[in-house]
Amino acid sequence: MNKEQAEFLAEKTKGALSEMPWLVGLQTKLLNLGGVAAVLWNGSNEEDFVNILLENGREYSTANIELHEGGRNECHENSEQLAMTKEDYVVHPAKTGHLI
Repeated sequence: MNKEQAEFLAEKTKGALSEMPWLVGLQTKLLNLGGVAAVLWNGSNEEDFVNILLENGREYSTANIELHEGGRNECHENSEQLAMTKEDYVVHPAKTGHLI
């Protein structure tokens, strides 16, 4: 991550946590899994939904992960397109994709 990206991430994270303080628990849980930052402003951040994620969310194995190039900044749409081409690939209806 370059300096510009780090500054953007820090600004967006500060804003998200200021507006939605219940995201602190989600951020903590995600960072405890690894990584250096958690993307918290993806639109799936209503307090009730975050509580469900914290209670029921789980980590998935990365043993068989594949990298697929898709459209820039089109994460959810890329996942949906991929799901249409692979019968064993599932996209959850909530389409959350918190990233670490």
